[in-house]
Amino acid sequence: MAATIIRQVLRHPTCCRELLAVALFRRMREHATGTAPEPLYDRVARRLRLSPQAVAHAVAAWMDQRPGQLLGHCRDAWLADRLAAFRAAGGQVVAWSDYPARAKLATLNVRVDACVDPDDARLTELKPSPQGLELAIEMSNGSPRSTVVIGDRDTRDGAAARRMGVQSIIVARHPRARRRQHRTIAELLGGAASAGW
Repeated sequence: MAATIIRQVLRHPTCCRELLAVALFRRMREHATGTAPEPLYDRVARRLRLSPQAVAHAVAAWMDQRPGQLLGHCRDAWLADRLAAFRAAGGQVVAWSDYPARAKLATLNVRVDACVDPDDARLTELKPSPQGLELAIEMSNGSPRSTVVIGDRDTRDGAAARRMGVQSIIVARHPRARRRQHRTIAELLGGAASAGW
């Protein structure tokens, strides 16, 4: 993704404002209380003297469309296989994300039983609020004791799991460090009835 951004800036220097808008949107979203992005589009637009439509377009392009084209290369085949085996054994896998996740899951070829993301009208709070995790547990007919959260950010996923008393593991970003977590992940999945990812 970094190479894509660099190429875009070199070809079209004016896109720097778009990237700045996306970065500011992400930062504001981290501290937002609701899930609707429209108020944030307005705030970013005012701050950068852009139109809300330009901000929405930039966010869609740089957070949904372009990353979606690159996600296939980021697929963790081992984890996807473990989740598939977990489902085959009767476990429930629920994706839980602060951003629309269905298209990304399809690109990654990861099958889930349900998805909790901003497209779900019942979700009104973002992580680290445990509301999405509560919905995921409800959708999987699970309980906090029978659930494991596999996340990528301790300050968001891990914090929400702790607030609910749910086991969690925060996967490492570096592939070598992530491979060292395989045993722990397999053990956690072996003792859970539902997994939030």
